[in-house]
Amino acid sequence: MPRAPFVGRLPETLYSERLPIRVARPGDGAMLAEAIAESHTDLAPWLDRGYAIVR
Repeated sequence: MPRAPFVGRLPETLYSERLPIRVARPGDGAMLAEAIAESHTDLAPWLDRGYAIVR
């Protein structure tokens, strides 16, 4: 199967006027889980029904 032409050529961080967007790094899990838990009510319509918040 051929690789997508952009694989391996994307920068690790993209910058917009308001924020940087970067790939996940080791150690980001706890922070991401906390953000999802705090926003669960707002995110619920877009999350898989099998997704559960583990605290």
